Amino acid sequence: MDGRTAIVSGAGQGIGRGIALALAAEGASVTIAELNADNARSVAAHPPNPRDNHEGFTVPRGRLDGLRALVIGGGSGLGLAAATMLARDGAVVTIAGRTETKLADAAARLADDGLVIGTARCDTLVADDVARAVETAAGGADGQLDIAVTVPGGGSFAPVLDYAPDQFSSEVDLNVRPAYLLIKYAGAAMTGGGSIVATSSTAAAFPTRNLASYGAGKAAVDALVRIAADELGVRNIRVNSVRPGLTRTDSTVGLFANPAACAAFLANQPLGRHGEADDTAAAIRFLAGPEASWVTGQHLAVDGGHTLRSFPDLLALHPSGTT
Repeated sequence: MDGRTAIVSGAGQGIGRGIALALAAEGASVTIAELNADNARSVAAHPPNPRDNHEGFTVPRGRLDGLRALVIGGGSGLGLAAATMLARDGAVVTIAGRTETKLADAAARLADDGLVIGTARCDTLVADDVARAVETAAGGADGQLDIAVTVPGGGSFAPVLDYAPDQFSSEVDLNVRPAYLLIKYAGAAMTGGGSIVATSSTAAAFPTRNLASYGAGKAAVDALVRIAADELGVRNIRVNSVRPGLTRTDSTVGLFANPAACAAFLANQPLGRHGEADDTAAAIRFLAGPEASWVTGQHLAVDGGHTLRSFPDLLALHPSGTT
């Protein structure tokens, strides 16, 4: 936030002062608005110093130096964007996915930017693969993992009566099983606490016409996140999800090639632009880091406000049949 200006109302004490400190720690020039004259004079005489601890509040520094992180689905799109942000903030990152060449290419591109990351071949639906990826990211069987992120998922566009029974079940599993396996194995490796972030979708938040398997699968992800957060909190493990809206990645090329679909999404968003991978990656980075140390069991929508309105009929707009 270097060079930006901010005004914080009620910043003479408590939460407001903490917000001012956090902004100042990120380089913002902060103006404090305070109704109480005594508090205002106190703040003017002793402006917030981000290095100080005021009233028991410690400003999170935002660095992830030395923390070990695993990003499943990190070879491209949202996963690669998240892995990049984690690595830039000092985390020791391993990206995992099914295609070794894609992982190697991603690692090479990041190496060109001075970021060294590891890779692990992993089918997100295979328990042994996920367990091995966790072990690799943790630095060995006796290692410790601090951050775990899972991205993969998908589904077909079809009326609910048209799914074959096995097709529906397999597509729900495609979304929720990777999240379950990551929670199972990463949670066991987080012996000193940690953060798990699953990628859900706005499809979990409201009815998604002709997208039943995907919506049901992502709703299951969010239910699992809440249950796991409740169970694992005693071990200081936080579990949250992000809910991206329509975001420009390799997997959404077909939707972005359809002007009618793009227009339908924008018509149902207060913020008039589509999402980029870095938008969701920044939310993942927040949930993974110390700034979110008191956040668990939550679902953070990164959607331009789409969930305030309604979901378009994707089968009518994009009849090719897959997300």
